[in-house]
Amino acid sequence: MFTRTRSRPGWSSDGKYTRSETFTDTFTDDVGIRQDYEYQDDDGQNGRSTKVITDARGILNWFETAPNLALS
Repeated sequence: MFTRTRSRPGWSSDGKYTRSETFTDTFTDDVGIRQDYEYQDDDGQNGRSTKVITDARGILNWFETAPNLALS
């Protein structure tokens, strides 16, 4: 499992806010990688999404772009 977090400022019609994001990539039992994304804004907005990569090209692209493959 690989987890990355970051916080960044953003703007909306209500003004400036800070968004905290978590990206988690996990190898699945079958051949594939599950990518989970979650965010929480300091104004109370939040959300999450999941994407599963199962095709060979997608997995190779993930290895090509995955930052710092340090196992945790």
